[in-house]
Amino acid sequence: MINLVYEFTGPVPGIDDVEDGGGLYAILRHDGLRFRPLYVGQTGDFADRITENHERYDCWIRHDEIIYHALYHAEQLHEMCRIQMENMVIGMYDPPCNRTSAGERSGRP
Repeated sequence: MINLVYEFTGPVPGIDDVEDGGGLYAILRHDGLRFRPLYVGQTGDFADRITENHERYDCWIRHDEIIYHALYHAEQLHEMCRIQMENMVIGMYDPPCNRTSAGERSGRP
């Protein structure tokens, strides 16, 4: 279990075996001492979003060849609530793959 404001399940190595469900997800790397978020997102379907086809996948593997994922199940929450939660976690951790090329965070309004 990893605590990124909310208690996420995981970390789980790789992105090949992602649980069903929806909520917040974090892509992580291990720096030798602890896990650090590379990217935080929200979705209604983890398995649909946490893939090699993700628009920030190249950033994930550029930071570390071995990546992990952690999940916070929140299927019952409306998308707007998940977006607010996502933005709060991004604001606290400033994951590098959530930044735009201009250095701004790429969370949602």
